[in-house]
Amino acid sequence: MNISTIGAAAIAIATLVVQGFAMLTPFVDRRFASQKIEQLSIQLLHSHDEEQRRIASDLPDDVGQDLYALKLTLGRIRGLAVHSTARKSLSEAVDLAAASMEKVRMIAQLLYPPELETLGFRAAIVAYVDGFRERSGIHVELDVPTRLPHLSRQSESNLLKVIRECLLNVVRHSGSRNVRIRIQTGHSQLALEVSDDGGGMRPEILDRLHGGSKPGVGTAAMFSRIEELGGRLEITSGDWGTSVKAVIPISA
Repeated sequence: MNISTIGAAAIAIATLVVQGFAMLTPFVDRRFASQKIEQLSIQLLHSHDEEQRRIASDLPDDVGQDLYALKLTLGRIRGLAVHSTARKSLSEAVDLAAASMEKVRMIAQLLYPPELETLGFRAAIVAYVDGFRERSGIHVELDVPTRLPHLSRQSESNLLKVIRECLLNVVRHSGSRNVRIRIQTGHSQLALEVSDDGGGMRPEILDRLHGGSKPGVGTAAMFSRIEELGGRLEITSGDWGTSVKAVIPISA
């Protein structure tokens, strides 16, 4: 092989390498962009969670205390009122302040259940579901083992948020009056399933879901929270109702 032949071969190889990099670069760029978007999504979720935790803490401490002081003041003024009409109006104002206090407590509970830090994961689920039953009138069957494996605080928080989002979706969309929450544990993984017997998802939403897209902010957040833990989320729906199943490794 003479020098010119070697040179031509080298040029040909170099051309193939350049072409290969040219073909690979868009793929690498797309993959890098996809990874950055996923990282930013997780960061946004964490920022959102921290903001919810802060608001849940501030609401009872600030707004709740102010409403309590207002209720006491209105009560004292009612005791001094002479006319029955004034006393009636003040009684209504006291009741309104008490109802507003309850709403603040409920909103704080929905944003970030304090039981997760004070009582633990299972007790937090029980407390949240009890409050949901009382507020919504929806029957919730809870099937959770008495002893659960040790999970990270992030895993517990994310799973509780999935339960919360599922129950909110039942109220907003499902129309179901019955919900079942079930947790099963194996040697290496934990499975959470929330199912209802409502009308199921609309066909266009199911089509988007089966096509790989995640319709709705709440649904997308559920997928992100479980994927962050190295798990998977499956949603099935039909005339029988809807089932949301999350599986995460116990080591998460």
